[in-house]
Amino acid sequence: MVQVTTRLNLTFQTFNPGFLGGLGMKGDRADSIINDGLVRLMCESTDVIIVADTMPDARPLFQSLVRENQLERCKANIVIELTTRFDWGVPDQEEYYKLNWKLAANPPPNLFWVTNNAFEPLDLSYEALATPQFRMLRPTGHSELQAQTVSPADQNLAMCREEEHSAIFAIMRRMDIPFKHVNGGYGGPKTLAKYKAFIEFPYQVSTMKLYENLAAGVVMLFPSKDFFRELIEKDLHAFGPWDKISRAGDNWHLAMDYYNPDIAPYVYYFQSFEQCKFSSFLNSSLNSVTLVKAMLTSDAELDSKNVRENAPKAYQKLVKKMLHGWADLFGEMGFTGITVDGEKHEPGMGVQVFRAPLYDPESKFPTTEAEYETSADKLDQWRQEKRNERVKAARFARARITDLEMEAYTTSLERKNPQAKKFMIIDPKFANIDLALISLLDFVNGESGKLENEVYGGSLLGKSAEDVARQVKEAVDYAYSFLMSLKPNVAIGPSNYAGAAKVLRSFRIFHTALFDQKHGNADSLAVSLIGSMPSDQQKVLAQKVKTWSKIAYPWAFSNRYSGMDDLIESFTKPRGVVLSFGNGGFVQGLLTILHLRKVLSCNLPVEVFYNGLQDLDSEKLEALARIDGVKTRNLQEVFTVFNSKPFAILASSFKEVIYLDDDVILFQNPDEVASKSALFKQYGTLFFKGRSFEFGNSQWVRWFIKSPSVFANSAGRYFKNLSKDEMEASLMLFDKSRLAVVHGLLATCYLNLREVREGGLDKHLTGDKETYWLALELLRIPHKFVPGIAGAAGSLQVKDGEVVKNSVCGPQSHLDEWGELLHVNTRSARYNNELDKWEKSLSHYIAPLSEEPGHIDATVQPWCVSGTDANGKGEVHEVTRAHKDLLLRVRELDMELRHESWKHYLDSHL
Repeated sequence: MVQVTTRLNLTFQTFNPGFLGGLGMKGDRADSIINDGLVRLMCESTDVIIVADTMPDARPLFQSLVRENQLERCKANIVIELTTRFDWGVPDQEEYYKLNWKLAANPPPNLFWVTNNAFEPLDLSYEALATPQFRMLRPTGHSELQAQTVSPADQNLAMCREEEHSAIFAIMRRMDIPFKHVNGGYGGPKTLAKYKAFIEFPYQVSTMKLYENLAAGVVMLFPSKDFFRELIEKDLHAFGPWDKISRAGDNWHLAMDYYNPDIAPYVYYFQSFEQCKFSSFLNSSLNSVTLVKAMLTSDAELDSKNVRENAPKAYQKLVKKMLHGWADLFGEMGFTGITVDGEKHEPGMGVQVFRAPLYDPESKFPTTEAEYETSADKLDQWRQEKRNERVKAARFARARITDLEMEAYTTSLERKNPQAKKFMIIDPKFANIDLALISLLDFVNGESGKLENEVYGGSLLGKSAEDVARQVKEAVDYAYSFLMSLKPNVAIGPSNYAGAAKVLRSFRIFHTALFDQKHGNADSLAVSLIGSMPSDQQKVLAQKVKTWSKIAYPWAFSNRYSGMDDLIESFTKPRGVVLSFGNGGFVQGLLTILHLRKVLSCNLPVEVFYNGLQDLDSEKLEALARIDGVKTRNLQEVFTVFNSKPFAILASSFKEVIYLDDDVILFQNPDEVASKSALFKQYGTLFFKGRSFEFGNSQWVRWFIKSPSVFANSAGRYFKNLSKDEMEASLMLFDKSRLAVVHGLLATCYLNLREVREGGLDKHLTGDKETYWLALELLRIPHKFVPGIAGAAGSLQVKDGEVVKNSVCGPQSHLDEWGELLHVNTRSARYNNELDKWEKSLSHYIAPLSEEPGHIDATVQPWCVSGTDANGKGEVHEVTRAHKDLLLRVRELDMELRHESWKHYLDSHL
């Protein structure tokens, strides 16, 4: 603003409002400042107040304009210059948005709006339904920094300031794109102009640097709008405003200065990293490509459009227009005789005023408070729709992420971690060890010489016995060398999923061999892997197995357990039920236990895990202890973890674990289910499939698993991208007497460590449910799901007064291996306190035959699941009298616990 007022020959003083309060002033604080008279004092002592940069700092000024008492309103002219988010840091946003709407609906004559980019007015409209008149008045591009010396060698390079821990930096380095990397200060635009070019991946919609560089004739290279969007949606580049600017749809780039038609002719755009390195840049038309003879890899001149000379000239014309725009604004206030750079100004010489559109071109601007409230509700719905579109687009983009991009992405996450220097660095010679490890795991599973329909993994298919023997020998040596290269007490980085896969697989292979050898399992194929190794190597393996266990799973073998043997020996009881809940899930968990005992006659021992003393209070612990066969266990005394569920399964004392969520209603005795299950007997696990909500993206998992099994590729929905969800984890069975299952649970727990989830996993997986089967897939442990995806148990859907015979609305339901109704996840019914209503309306359940998405109606509550046959033939079934009677007993238990209180119930019945 100093440059603007100087060139207009106006006198202004600067005022820092920081002492009035922190960033994002609340309405009551603004009212207090108005009441104290500060606003009146300021407004009576000045003609014009320009609010530059952060609008909320001046809230007392414009909030005074809606005061009923006109004497309390600011009388000076107020110019709000939006250069960053109008609601930055505001805590009372709903009230603040309404204030902005009022100022736009009934504009005070002394309030004027200015912006330096197209996005801010759009944001004001999309958040507050406020569309006042704006003038687009861009910065002057003035910089007083003098050029610094740049070496001749550097002058032949493009300069880039990407953070070293960013994914983009990692990609550019791995692709050998030549550039000069500068960290921190770079010397300003006149120094940048000395480089061959300046590569920038924008972090904001508009920056002062952009205008300064134009004014200085810097040759700038930006990603094209489509490439930029791709980088954001793949999560390779952090761009904070994307959540907001993407609401503009296909024209989002027009609200971003880097792609503005006024500026585009004086910059270059590249559509990929390869294009940045090798061949071409987009010209000023954002949809066409102009080949440029000069490349970053050559010594030739890059600037085919002569930006160095043309950009400063063109930008000065824009600046002149901008200055006349300011002059028009002051003229509108009543000032006369204004000059621009000493030359006479005529009204209308500046930029034209404009209004940002509303979110819906068909909607009308609300003029009353009632209309505003109605429009605000519709706006909220629209924003949610736009968010859903954005999430869907991001999933689609991530499905196309390349191995190079994924490596760079995880590398960037690793480097951002404060502990990065302490993390394991895997020797590059082991970069391709995964396929060797996979072949060993498939060999241990007995797949040599088998046909495709007889195997789980499939890496040895079609290979002769001689080829397998040679491959296994080479792979064993490779894997042994890898384990020997690992340094003790060095952690696997939480984002290093590919590295963890190598370590966990190697540990499983050699630990299994040593375990089977120790326990005299002469037929073990794992033992045969080390049988041919030199005795000194076998001795080293035996000596180092505990060290390797702590490298693979330090959280498991640093406190309670000294190693795998110690952990396995803690499984002392044959079979039992495990639950995990805290204070919030106590009543539901108690109902589940009573349901087992009183309704299903299941007398298996029960272990209830809680996550620290703050998770489940002493009164509830004592109450659970009163129930015969129920034991409570503090998980923090075993593992210091964040996600209780998989760790509770591992820590339980049972060899065979039946895990139940606290909101599950079983229609069969789980003890009998475990005893008769053919899948549990064969594989040592029993898993159920979830619903198919929407198509999935397996690219990320494929990247770190490397080569999914034949089973996963053929039988699963996830790797066929049919569904982003594969498993439903409210009921699971694990046989921990099998070593493979223990390894699988350890890997599951690894995938659920807080730091691992926050290190990138949460972006690709929802909750813990997919980690159980993914851990088994990672370690090549055979498993199968109970046939059929989840359905619904409730009542037939009614649409427009007509019963839909092939659609059932209700909580998620599951069948057993023989097609009988086994359990229902009643979370939706319980959380809405509608268990009573659901029990009374329960008449049907559906077992969908199609595994493809598109059969769930989520617009109603509870959700409805439809079948492929119009009459529901083969899919929709009536519940039996036994089902109804069982559920009635559960509902009666629930009513007693909730209406009479659980304390009263226990006192009366125990």
